[in-house]
Amino acid sequence: MTQRSLLALLAVLAMVAAACTTEGGSDAPDDRLSVVVTTTIWGDIVSNVAGDGASVEVLFPIGADPHDYQLSAAQAAAMESADLVVVNGLALEEGILDVIEGLEDDGANVLEVAALLDPIPLGEGGHAHDDHDEEGEHAGEAAECDPEAGHDDHDEEAMAEDEHEHPGGSCDPHIWMDPLRIADAAELIAEELAALDSSVDWAVRASAYAEE
Repeated sequence: MTQRSLLALLAVLAMVAAACTTEGGSDAPDDRLSVVVTTTIWGDIVSNVAGDGASVEVLFPIGADPHDYQLSAAQAAAMESADLVVVNGLALEEGILDVIEGLEDDGANVLEVAALLDPIPLGEGGHAHDDHDEEGEHAGEAAECDPEAGHDDHDEEAMAEDEHEHPGGSCDPHIWMDPLRIADAAELIAEELAALDSSVDWAVRASAYAEE
């Protein structure tokens, strides 16, 4: 085979490969719901509830400190374009509070899960006081804190002196430590997804996850 013939054959093979790639749909648009979450913990929960019904992007890498993590421009853009943004809330994501508030002001669909789960107050030293073991309830009925306080008070005077303390109404943001609250969180996420796409039975996946 001459060099010219070989080059011609390679050109034909390249065109065939390109055609197969196009027909294979690898560049086909993903019409699933797009969900962006902050932490890996919420990424796991949302992924289990969403299954293959939605694409899930986790912003914070494994081991990142959620209190001071800063977003890249691409990550901020992903939050803006997502169908749903799931954040822990209660000022856990201190470093991106301005971004979260900006999205909410612009009408984006932001779900701050922890604030909806009857948060409990932090005691001295940042430890949570939760009476659900004694009372048989997981909602901490006697506990009082202000889930909204951390939104508008994260200036220099309101920030905690210790980098691991939380601004705002001293609500404990670490709700994933309570399996019952996590089960409730899965249901909330399923409800939010169902409001966006009712063709998928998100509740079944949420129930299955809660039973694990």
